Amino acid sequence: MSGPDQIRYSFKGIDHDHASVKPERDLLREDYRHWKAAEEIAFGALFLVIVLFAIAGYLTD
Repeated sequence: MSGPDQIRYSFKGIDHDHASVKPERDLLREDYRHWKAAEEIAFGALFLVIVLFAIAGYLTD
């Protein structure tokens, strides 16, 4: 296909060459994985900060 019949897709989930659209649930699943990983990192960092403050408080007393 060429000319006005050919559409170039440039947003997430579209393959440029074959114009195959990923199902929406697959995109949501990928987003969920990224958010879940970010959430685990944030809670891990928060836990580490709390533990470090507890140790610092224990050592300064």
